[in-house]
Amino acid sequence: MPYKDKEVAREYRKVYYSRRRKEDTEYSRQMQQRWRDKNPKRYMWTRARIRARTEDIPFSITEDDFDIPEYCPVFPNLKLEFSCGRGSRPDNIPTLDKIVPALGYVSGNVAVISMRANRLKSDATLEELQAILDWVHEQTRK
Repeated sequence: MPYKDKEVAREYRKVYYSRRRKEDTEYSRQMQQRWRDKNPKRYMWTRARIRARTEDIPFSITEDDFDIPEYCPVFPNLKLEFSCGRGSRPDNIPTLDKIVPALGYVSGNVAVISMRANRLKSDATLEELQAILDWVHEQTRK
């Protein structure tokens, strides 16, 4: 909309594009969610590749190197489901886990497990996990 007064035109564009930016952001978010729902393996693979670049760790897997199971292999009663939204990540979403973190995302070193299992595993060593297990057994015997 042409305005003769440059200040009025500038103000109009400022309001118009700020409103448009909000609409475009929401539309983009919806389209990304639809794509993730249709391509869950590709989404997980892409996010892993980005993490590998950021953390400077090896990455040589393909989408054929992992499958997304219906239930978490660590917690068999936990059904894996992709969820949308921002903020905290629910326990039952699938995550691509590096079995031995130092090896990176290489064939044979990745598995899809729940966020809960991945969070518990985190960066703990086998000895630390065993110590937790021993402690829990000791506490439940009392």
